[in-house]
Amino acid sequence: MISKRTSACLVIVLSLALVHPQPSWAGRHVLNQTSQTIEKSFGKYWTKLTLPPDALNKARIVRYTYSPNALRRVFPEFPRATLTIDYRNDRVVEIQFFPDPLNQQAHILNKPNALSVSALVQEKQVESRFFQYVFGYRPPIYKPLSYTGGNFGEIFSNCLGDGVVSSYKIYAIAPKPTPIDFSLRYESVCSRPYDQIKFTQDLLGG
Repeated sequence: MISKRTSACLVIVLSLALVHPQPSWAGRHVLNQTSQTIEKSFGKYWTKLTLPPDALNKARIVRYTYSPNALRRVFPEFPRATLTIDYRNDRVVEIQFFPDPLNQQAHILNKPNALSVSALVQEKQVESRFFQYVFGYRPPIYKPLSYTGGNFGEIFSNCLGDGVVSSYKIYAIAPKPTPIDFSLRYESVCSRPYDQIKFTQDLLGG
């Protein structure tokens, strides 16, 4: 039997939950957070680089690099992986990891063309593992969002849910195609309802 005091406490807790609803997932807040907040999860940044503005980013992007040690433990197949986070007005807009920035060679990704490399990325659940490393929980969905291909290589973008899109580039460079980077950012199209996500593709230069 619940006492009147316990009942009153439950009413207060439920009222607070209605006023301040919690997200449907339990994890780490990263996107749109300040550098001070990010430091609590990823440690103090190593380097800081201000990128030149472009037509899309009137406000300058500032790129921080962080210790890759924990990331490399998640991806032992990428022992040279690096971690960067981009900020606009001191708010996180994109998180990236570069499998091998020195020579762009990934030891396990040695398929003959970019499309088969993409299949291996999915097989190895690279995007899912990166998402879980950054946010602290598994992505709720995996739905292809867009594909751009051409002579330069290919770009794949996939919705992982909760407004997060994962993208990676594969450049057709000798001696084999290889991923250049993986990134996570917010796109409203990857928010619920997920059944409205539509796949698009562009072929550039053949």
